[in-house]
Amino acid sequence: MIQKLTPEGRTKYAKLIDYAKFLSEAINAKELVFSTSNFDGVKESLSYSRTDLHLQNVNTDLDKYLNNVKVDDLVLFIDENSTKQLSEKLKLLSKYIDSVPLVLISSNLSGQEFSALLKENNINQDFVSSHNNINFVLSGKYTRIKSVEKKKILAAVSTFNDEDIISQVLQHLLNQEVDVHVIDNWSTDNTAKFIEEFAKENPNRIFITKFPEKPSDKFMWKETLNLKATANINKDYDWIIHYDSDEIRISPWLNSNIQDSISFVDSLGFNAIDFTVLNFEATRDGFSNSDNPEEFFSHFDFGRNAGHTLQIKAWKNLKQEVDLSFHFGHEVLFEGRKVYPLNFLLKHYPLRSSTQSKRKIFEERKPRYNNATEGGAHNHYNNITENSDFIKSEKDLFLYKNDTDFYKQFLIEATTRITTRQPDKAAVILGFVREQNEGLLIEAIKRVYEQSHREFDIFVYDNSEKENSLALTKSLFPRVYIKKNVKNCGFAGGNNSVMREVLKSGAYDYVVLLNDDTQVTQDWLKSLIELAKESKDYGAVTSKLLFYEPYVRLSAVTQTFNPKEVGIGEDTRNLGIKFYLGECRFEHTHYIKKFMREGFYGMEGDYSWTDKTFVIDLPIGSVKLDKDYELVLSIESPEQIENHTIKISIGDFKQSLELKTGKKNYLVNIPREVIEEHKFDLIQNASSGITAQFNGYDIGSLNGNAEIDKGQYDHIKEAEMICGGAVLFKAETLQNVGIFDEYFFVYYEDSDLSLRIRHAGYKLMYQPKAVVRHIHAGSSTEYSPLFTYHVWKNKPAFVIKNFGIRPSLYALAELTKIELRELKDALRFKLRNGYHNSRLKVILKSSVTFYRNLPVILLKKFNVIKSV
Repeated sequence: MIQKLTPEGRTKYAKLIDYAKFLSEAINAKELVFSTSNFDGVKESLSYSRTDLHLQNVNTDLDKYLNNVKVDDLVLFIDENSTKQLSEKLKLLSKYIDSVPLVLISSNLSGQEFSALLKENNINQDFVSSHNNINFVLSGKYTRIKSVEKKKILAAVSTFNDEDIISQVLQHLLNQEVDVHVIDNWSTDNTAKFIEEFAKENPNRIFITKFPEKPSDKFMWKETLNLKATANINKDYDWIIHYDSDEIRISPWLNSNIQDSISFVDSLGFNAIDFTVLNFEATRDGFSNSDNPEEFFSHFDFGRNAGHTLQIKAWKNLKQEVDLSFHFGHEVLFEGRKVYPLNFLLKHYPLRSSTQSKRKIFEERKPRYNNATEGGAHNHYNNITENSDFIKSEKDLFLYKNDTDFYKQFLIEATTRITTRQPDKAAVILGFVREQNEGLLIEAIKRVYEQSHREFDIFVYDNSEKENSLALTKSLFPRVYIKKNVKNCGFAGGNNSVMREVLKSGAYDYVVLLNDDTQVTQDWLKSLIELAKESKDYGAVTSKLLFYEPYVRLSAVTQTFNPKEVGIGEDTRNLGIKFYLGECRFEHTHYIKKFMREGFYGMEGDYSWTDKTFVIDLPIGSVKLDKDYELVLSIESPEQIENHTIKISIGDFKQSLELKTGKKNYLVNIPREVIEEHKFDLIQNASSGITAQFNGYDIGSLNGNAEIDKGQYDHIKEAEMICGGAVLFKAETLQNVGIFDEYFFVYYEDSDLSLRIRHAGYKLMYQPKAVVRHIHAGSSTEYSPLFTYHVWKNKPAFVIKNFGIRPSLYALAELTKIELRELKDALRFKLRNGYHNSRLKVILKSSVTFYRNLPVILLKKFNVIKSV
């Protein structure tokens, strides 16, 4: 009889269930099949999956089931605590063991009895371990290593001043039957000498290249990676491994070397291999080139930073282009990549003594890696100072006795990304709706991966209607979890679709929401978490949002004419030029957000008339130029003004332009020094507020009038409301308060959750150090039908849910007033005006939706039902 797991049982089995899910997703299995008398694996397995994985539970009819399915498309999970039942299933399994890709078998039988049953039924024990007093083994076609044709393997090793470890690394690779191509960045110690000695002793097995052609004070990391991916020497090898000179790699089959193991992986049809990183720390000084790092360093931690979660660094030479630089060497990308589901092991020895650590970080790393750091690579030493302690305490680390003991204790961690639970772990959730925004989403994800706080997973909810809409994102970021929703369920429903699973998993302390059109700064997540931890009363922390690019302020003076005075109509305005807003831009910007400050009469199609003087803020581009800036002004000069001129100024820089009649583009060269001196950032949101009329607004950008960032909002404060575009929630807060009310779909959903959090006794906080640049692509246009419909169905619901009787009556009266106004406008044209008819229909639809849901809204107000 299948039993439902208790919460305690869920905790007991959780890691094994997640392991089975991970393995299923890793091989794109069509089905994950449970066969157990102990629990209902289907119900207990988290529904969140990156694939269309089908979950089944078959128990007594396992043989019948396996006889009627394609077994090479599934992962099988067997759990039995009865010796008899387990023995029967193992006997049955024997005829499928070489066909099913992966079989996970677990039991709470003693280790000795469990092992005896496995041996009796020819189940390989290369991957056997224990967790929560449950013994388990991973078997199946992909784990039963056998002798196959040997492949030629090459390790492409990059090095700089590693004389204390390079010899040991080279010898290890030779012992593993792996040849070596060393790319030396002009080491100034004995590194090159030691390599050359090895090359003489091992002709045709060790090769050395000095790169670049001449010594440089900058480390050209991307160029080095491109060399590794395309070096002429690679053509003679079947597999390439991107290797650093402070690493030791081992196979998950402890009795097989790297060559035999990769050859077997190749025979299964896989063409790439992932690695699990163990960072070994120095717990004592004294390491030298006479020491074996595997013996000297006895304590480790799992690789925690974002780069360590991207370790697909071995690939088959398919005679096609591969990209090793996109993820700064953390992951190789190529068409048709198929990654073996079980990780190999990477033992990392970056900081080996106090002297070597200080020299590496402060003399060799930080001064030389500026270019790489700007790209998001090699930034994990940024917070280390010369006063840091480089000798670590053993009590804060795991003891590594030997390879066998490690795999028995940490099999799941060693072979997958499922690691031990760490504090301060965040789930970062981005949304995707518009197909044209995938490029923005990719850039947003790249910036998240560069965070100084490393404990996070990235999730994306896909609300778009297109099938396979995020194919490129999936190929670039295989560690990102993508939730494909069957329809567009809005900002509220999209985020909720992920938040439910994140909160259910219990694996995260924080839930962080981020728009897909944002780029976060390196300490963004760290700053949010640091503030959240200051008080148990802080339920959410919101970010400081800036408009994406820096701006400069352009002022101008021109001549004007008065249409009425010259006899061409009744327009009494003093008109200067037609300013074509969309076409006026700096050459190196693609950002369309501009701010007309003074002297504009408003948009009339794609242009606005100006007054005699006018002021506008223009974005200048996100990349700092080392040359002068070119500004394109698209202007139409009216024929009524003779000898028309315009005088423009940016700070003290001034230039006069002679205008020709009609629409023309004018190119203005502006000195780089002028731009650098006068550029500024504009604030989009420094937390949110609510007006007396219950309209939400952005502090720092009231009514779209973005303020120049002069530090006026650079202090931590309690916020009235939060912006859902870049906010951190404590998981505990959401578990107590609930998530978004999906009635709101979009607009007012973050305001509603803000007030519910405050009503529950938590505080909302604003963290100015958590800076986010917002591209502000926008999902709907203000006053569009979509905007109008959701605002007017949501606003009265928001007020009624969160405020008292008088505000509620005000909201109902306001909705009625809007209905009557739109009806009056439509009747004025006898219901024949398309614009006013459309407005009326949208408002009436909003009202019908609101009143139909009013009973439920009232039940939510009094917490009779949950707001989700």
